[in-house]
Amino acid sequence: SGMGIRAIEQDTGLDELYRAEEAFLTNSVVEIMPLIEVDGKAIGTGRPGPLTQRLMEAYREMVRREVGD
Repeated sequence: SGMGIRAIEQDTGLDELYRAEEAFLTNSVVEIMPLIEVDGKAIGTGRPGPLTQRLMEAYREMVRREVGD
């Protein structure tokens, strides 16, 4: 990507998700939504992580540019 982030698409089990440092969901409706908890168990620190925050801001900036054109 233009942000220098490597992406891998794969199936992930709950055990791997519980061990993740951070996670997010994405689609055209929610855009990028931090996933901070699953079944009452915190993902990472239980707060949006720095990568997720970076992606959220980049997405918002991209939308601002598109709408502003």
